[in-house]
Amino acid sequence: MTVRAVYRHVDWRLTVDPNDDRPQYTAKCMTCGDIAELSFRKAAPEVWCLRHARRTGHQRFCTGALSFLIATCADR
Repeated sequence: MTVRAVYRHVDWRLTVDPNDDRPQYTAKCMTCGDIAELSFRKAAPEVWCLRHARRTGHQRFCTGALSFLIATCADR
């Protein structure tokens, strides 16, 4: 008996999650790894960076925006 595999290739697409359509912003200290809480306000992580720098003396940060996506099969 021979077992054969059937591969089905389908296209997928990403769309913004309608329940979470606003980006959330955050920041991370590159010195100690502390991370700012997610915020819908872009300025909040920047303020966190400045306060963290004042408190610790750390000077390097990484910031970013997170968007929530949904992957759906194009055949559906």
